[in-house]
Amino acid sequence: MGSAVVHVHLPPATAAASWPLLVGIPPLLASSFQPRAVLRAAIDEARCAGEDVVLTQVLSGGGGVGKSQLAASYARDAARAGTDLVLWVSASEVQQVIALYAHTAQLIQVPGALGADVEADARAFLGWLATTSRRWLVVLDDVTDPAELAPWWPAVHSGVGWVLATTRRKDGRLTGQGRRKVDVDVYSPAEAVAYIEDRLATDILTHLLDGSQERIAEELGFLPLAIGHAVAYLISQQMTCADYLALLQNPEHSL
Repeated sequence: MGSAVVHVHLPPATAAASWPLLVGIPPLLASSFQPRAVLRAAIDEARCAGEDVVLTQVLSGGGGVGKSQLAASYARDAARAGTDLVLWVSASEVQQVIALYAHTAQLIQVPGALGADVEADARAFLGWLATTSRRWLVVLDDVTDPAELAPWWPAVHSGVGWVLATTRRKDGRLTGQGRRKVDVDVYSPAEAVAYIEDRLATDILTHLLDGSQERIAEELGFLPLAIGHAVAYLISQQMTCADYLALLQNPEHSL
């Protein structure tokens, strides 16, 4: 059986965009986003290990650990710093990647991107990335099929560019050719508690804090997504941490 056809609709690119340029929409950072300094240091170390070449960092981890949030924070930092091109691509379907590459080629008027053939324009864009002197960041969010994506990774090139990918996959096809995997795990206990306390403080609800914060985080396995849902419940129900912990520990009660 053939694979499903994915239709990607993008606005027409009629005139060259001005620099710097953000293409695609990184997700908004969560309220009380935790910068996760230790994890960012690991990402930065993997990047610097390449010395004068662009490395691709592949953020690999289970659902809900915050891979896309980390990638979004880097994308937004790069945009604020004036990086010439920041491209955010949903990479769950390879056709989405190809379509956005081709669209970007039209926006920046890449030589050879004529608008008649999407894949040809996408390849022209990859060629531009490999030779340009402009600074760029390409984020490939949620890579699900490394084999299909294999021809569409931006080329490793010295000095100006950087590729950041997120995935739940662990297989070896994600590494090599300048790509390095960085494992993303759950919050540390300190990060989990800081998130709960910061989030409640933002809503002026610190009276709900009663010393049970870390116990809640532990019960939820320090998973960022689960903790985010828990805090949203605390806020909506005006419930203390101790009362919420009691609900968590009562298997007969459903939140």
